[in-house]
Amino acid sequence: MVKDINSILLCLINDLFCTMWAELSEKELRHISNLLDYPNIEDRYLCDNEELHPYVQWEKLEKMQAIRIVTRQPELLKKINLKKYEYRIKDIWYFIQADYTRLTKYFDFDLKNLSKDDAHLLLCIGVEEFLDEIELEKYDFNHIECFNIIKAYDCQRKVITRLNYSLLNSHQIAYIFKATNEEMLDVFSFESLTTLNWLDLFCYRPNFIKYCDFEKFKYGDPFNLIQLITLFENPDFSHLLYEIDKDEITALGWEKLLIHKPEKYLHICDFSKLKENNWVEILKARPSLEVYKLT
Repeated sequence: MVKDINSILLCLINDLFCTMWAELSEKELRHISNLLDYPNIEDRYLCDNEELHPYVQWEKLEKMQAIRIVTRQPELLKKINLKKYEYRIKDIWYFIQADYTRLTKYFDFDLKNLSKDDAHLLLCIGVEEFLDEIELEKYDFNHIECFNIIKAYDCQRKVITRLNYSLLNSHQIAYIFKATNEEMLDVFSFESLTTLNWLDLFCYRPNFIKYCDFEKFKYGDPFNLIQLITLFENPDFSHLLYEIDKDEITALGWEKLLIHKPEKYLHICDFSKLKENNWVEILKARPSLEVYKLT
């Protein structure tokens, strides 16, 4: 009962200070500031109302409340001593992401002895200076963490080669090829790339066509082969269509082929698979084919 009453009183005092401060004298504000339940005051009141700043006892803030407030209102760094708190990088990440120099200015982290999680998060900011201080090689980053770091540093070779890049999956390798063109050919092989990876890669790097093993398209999803055929005019990959089981081509596959080059595929098309929604798209692009719908 007494605890409940105290909680209610603290809420009332907080509300009085935050919302009715203009009706209080300076003496009353200073007295009330000694009684405030600081952790339960909304950040916006402490950040946004400059009239209250002279009365706030900033040293009474909880550590996460303090970092939220200075992230929102950096001017308050003059009043809040962040070094008195024990933080992890994940606690202050948004604060230092906005200005990485804050890391050394307001904290005392030993960058040579970070936990794996802290090292990962710090490297995800992508600051060159961190590469000299953090020993990437000693951390057992998983493939997701490695890729996050690689992306943060724009797929630089000097970063990739310091990580266990053999963990990267085909989607991640394709992303790096898109970003670096042929620079990383001596680091990554094409063996793991799927037909979907190749199609995505061709959209950004058509010059990679010379490296592709097109046998993968013959034995993969026929629709991916059709996407390949319709993606390139030269070279012409339509001959591969005759090396697969055409019964496996779906209605959507025939739709794409007929829209692409009807004169090449009319004689082999299985029209029985085409539905009304397929014909709507086909006739938008090739109205002359309506006769095939009627037969």
